[in-house]
Amino acid sequence: MKFFVRLFLTVVFALLAALAFAMQSPEELRKAAEQGDAVAQFELGMLYDRGLGVAADEALAAEWFSKAEKGLRKAADQGNTGAQRRLALMCGYGLGVTRDEKQALEWFHKAAAQGDAEAQYMLGFLYYNGGVGLARDEAVAAEWLRKAAEQGDDEAQCLLGAMYHRGIGVTRDLEEAAEWYRKAVAQGNDAAQNMLDDLIKEAIGGGGDPK
Repeated sequence: MKFFVRLFLTVVFALLAALAFAMQSPEELRKAAEQGDAVAQFELGMLYDRGLGVAADEALAAEWFSKAEKGLRKAADQGNTGAQRRLALMCGYGLGVTRDEKQALEWFHKAAAQGDAEAQYMLGFLYYNGGVGLARDEAVAAEWLRKAAEQGDDEAQCLLGAMYHRGIGVTRDLEEAAEWYRKAVAQGNDAAQNMLDDLIKEAIGGGGDPK
């Protein structure tokens, strides 16, 4: 259960921060952003917002988010899932724009419906906890997490494994839980390894062992 508490407290920050850790350095991002690259503008805004690799600066973050919005909205309207997902984050958490949970959900759903695994995971997490205007719905959360997990998203695999482990939103199934944990572990997910270790200890203590 402690795992779920830690996840609840940290995952939103992790989702936002992960998007900001581009393969480019802050200097490279700045150069692309100054040339009008909306994704670079968004990610540079994230760096300043969270103080990742640069000194935190709310004013600069807001400036880059504002510049990113127009380009992201245009790309999102054209069906670009990466733009839709980033725009959803901006709307959902008021990053450089007025917070609009309804619009955030619309963009998340559009990206997820097109098969964007990160958007599917985000929706699954939001339905799991309730957030950005969503009522908690564990069964729907499991559906979105499965879509992302089947595409290889290790965070989705880990959380889906935890849901099968505890019987949250799905019928409890330790073998299914172990399978998803192991898929996530194979991608280097440390949380999944910890959860798998706990599951095995529980199974052995109860006279069983997940295959």
